[in-house]
Amino acid sequence: MRTVGDNVFMPMLSLQHLTLNRNKLSVIHQAAFNGLRKLRVLDLSGNSLALDNSTYPPGVFSPLVALEELYLAGNDDSAEGDYPLNVFTPLPSLRVLSIDTFSDAYFGAAFTSLTRLSSLTLASFDSRGCSLRRLTNHTLHAFRHSGLRTLVIRDCPVLDVEVCAFCDLPKLSSLFVYQGGPILDLSPLLLALYGLQNQTMDLVDFSDNRRRDLPTILDMTNTKYLYNTCIKQLNLRKNAIAGMSSRGLRMDSPWLKCLRHVDMSHNKLSSNDRSLLMRLLFGATNMEIIEAQNQRAFPVGDNNRPPGDASKQPDYTLKINTAKSLRVFNLRAAFQEVGQLPKGINFTQGGNITTLNLAYDGAYYCDSTITGLTAIKDFDFSGNNCHVMGTGLFQHMTTLRRLNVSNVHVTQDFLLANGSELIRPLQHLEVLDLSDNDLMDLPDDLLRHQLRLSGLGLAWNRFQTVPVDVSMQTSLSHLDLSHNNIPSLDSDVRQTLDNLAANHTVTLRLRGNPLTCTCQSLDMVRWLATTVVRLDGDNHNLAYDDDYDDNGRDYPCVLEDGGMGSTGSVMAQWEAYWRRCVGLAFLTVSAVALLVQVLGLLLTYLLWSKWTYVRHAWYVLRHLRLPRRHDFEKDALFVYADDDLELAVKVKKAVRAARPGLRLSLLADDIMPGSFLAEGIARSVERSWKVVLLVTQTFLQDDWSGYSVLQAQGSISDTLPDRVLVLMVGPLQPWTAREPSHLSMRTLLRMIPESCVYHVPGAVTPRHNIWATLGDRIARDPI
Repeated sequence: MRTVGDNVFMPMLSLQHLTLNRNKLSVIHQAAFNGLRKLRVLDLSGNSLALDNSTYPPGVFSPLVALEELYLAGNDDSAEGDYPLNVFTPLPSLRVLSIDTFSDAYFGAAFTSLTRLSSLTLASFDSRGCSLRRLTNHTLHAFRHSGLRTLVIRDCPVLDVEVCAFCDLPKLSSLFVYQGGPILDLSPLLLALYGLQNQTMDLVDFSDNRRRDLPTILDMTNTKYLYNTCIKQLNLRKNAIAGMSSRGLRMDSPWLKCLRHVDMSHNKLSSNDRSLLMRLLFGATNMEIIEAQNQRAFPVGDNNRPPGDASKQPDYTLKINTAKSLRVFNLRAAFQEVGQLPKGINFTQGGNITTLNLAYDGAYYCDSTITGLTAIKDFDFSGNNCHVMGTGLFQHMTTLRRLNVSNVHVTQDFLLANGSELIRPLQHLEVLDLSDNDLMDLPDDLLRHQLRLSGLGLAWNRFQTVPVDVSMQTSLSHLDLSHNNIPSLDSDVRQTLDNLAANHTVTLRLRGNPLTCTCQSLDMVRWLATTVVRLDGDNHNLAYDDDYDDNGRDYPCVLEDGGMGSTGSVMAQWEAYWRRCVGLAFLTVSAVALLVQVLGLLLTYLLWSKWTYVRHAWYVLRHLRLPRRHDFEKDALFVYADDDLELAVKVKKAVRAARPGLRLSLLADDIMPGSFLAEGIARSVERSWKVVLLVTQTFLQDDWSGYSVLQAQGSISDTLPDRVLVLMVGPLQPWTAREPSHLSMRTLLRMIPESCVYHVPGAVTPRHNIWATLGDRIARDPI
């Protein structure tokens, strides 16, 4: 549309809302709005209407006696000009006005009649329309009798704001000035609060006002009027605030007594400045929301710390005295390094805090107990380093609903041993995020007490199956298993998810897993295409993400021949794949049945024709038997490197404590000093029922390790393949093909069953469950 002609809306006498935005209007006739006496909202924004009397002829808005909202922004890009006269005078009911501005705008007599105006917006619309560069003491003079309560100046190239720019707005309660670019410094805006002193402001939003070449320092000079203004909500986010002066703090100012909500996020405050900020904000007795997050740039996962000494943990309780009314406390990435947590953290007046965010704050050694948060609902501790974690960390957060402990480096062993106890008090938990912790397994009963769980995030780990029992989670609606090592979902999990989806919406994330499209997983491929469970699309990784993209039913997968395909392409030819798999199975069964028949006939013939020989062989063989444990002098021999003698003694004691009565021996027990070592090793292996190789990095580098492994290989037979047990201790470097000991170990590992290989990833402790398993293996006789 380019033109609004005369009387075009005359048949619409009851029209109340008219939107003509984002057209190409450049001409409005004088009688264009005749008949619209009931119109309340008129939107002409985003057109090409110049702010002059040729475009807006006098009296063009005269029929709009009931008009309350008028939107004219995004029309005129002119830097110079004057507002048209006698255009806004006939609008006695106008409450909301959005309009373009000139470089040195002055709202003169054309706007003095808008006595009921309560909201004025000077903003760009689709990057057009606001040319305002100077906000002078007289710019808003025309609105001094209007009762203006809300002023919005957004995305305008303002370079200067004079001190008395808001002096003519005595009833102003909400002020928004944000530029979104490196144009205006924050200091002139703070000084412009001069005109609002002794007023009560519901909101002052000075966010995103910064200059690349001039960081802002809050001191006595630029905050002297801030402290004399009663502001309930203050937003200073994204202002490149780089410092605070302690001399500028005034703990008895009206500002602190009124302040309810402050947002200082996305600035550049140092640790000392953040301490001053916390001191200032904790002095606000009516504070409800504190947002000081993202004071530094941080990459996700950048939370590694050197091991240090956990025994030096501060043995005291840190008391944090917040305002009693505080509800939301967001310190995400607010500190470069909080450091080692003390034994206790007590929020002395934290009974009303419902949201606490301490993510990516550089905390480590999380063996601490947090108390005082009796009403906590949402706790985010992600991105810290919790290699050491105590079971009492969440003990007193019984009201918690959402817990995020992603990327905290919690150890696998700790969760398997203490995971259930760690979250047992959280019986009201609804969302749990354990993403990005490099986990391979979880306790089966981890979520036994969390029966209200609706969201579970397990993404970016190394799970090969669904690690928890979801059948008990009747409220589960979001399950994130993306970016793991899951090749397929078993039938029980699929059935459980279908049962849940029958009662409510269930979303499953599976992207980034090495799914297989083989004969064994054909049922899963069909399930992915037909299930009512919502599947993920791209770029959705959170278990509780409300966004949903139903393009995720086609997943990459590995085909039967090792090539790459997709679940969608397999499903498109599902019958052909099914016949191929079933046909192969039937062919195998038929071939085996035929072979059994042939072998049966052959055996019958041999028994009939060679009965005398068969009977004689039976008499001979029935007196033979396999060796037993008690046929040997020792039950087990521990073979190790000389430097691992102390480790071998610990392992021997641990196995003997777990299974008393075993006859265990070390190489040092059988080989006397000065004797021929090769003969001693061979003789000790021959006299022992089982040989336990303690494989460490030292063992692989020992000169005699290759010979010891070869002797162990010689004791293996087809009837006794488990004569050798391999116990790997600690981290091992990748094996090379040139080392003889490495070649021997590779050969040995191919000869013995996987059940004969054990691994202790950390320190050897007598309480490890592996010693009982190893003792049972040593004591077992062949069947």
